[in-house]
Amino acid sequence: MAEFENPTGIAFLGPNDILVIEKDMRVVLRMLNGEVLPEPLAKMKVANEVERGLLGIAVSKNSSAI
Repeated sequence: MAEFENPTGIAFLGPNDILVIEKDMRVVLRMLNGEVLPEPLAKMKVANEVERGLLGIAVSKNSSAI
């Protein structure tokens, strides 16, 4: 099972496909079937002192049906 330093949000892409954001590391990680991929999907420059950092994530389905 994966361990995280300071996760502040998750978003589900599928039943076994999860995005996890780490506040202090400033990265978006992808977890497939319980294993975290070795490279982050994204690294961002954000302030991370006190209540700052990566604090939320959302996924939007790409659909042509409106």
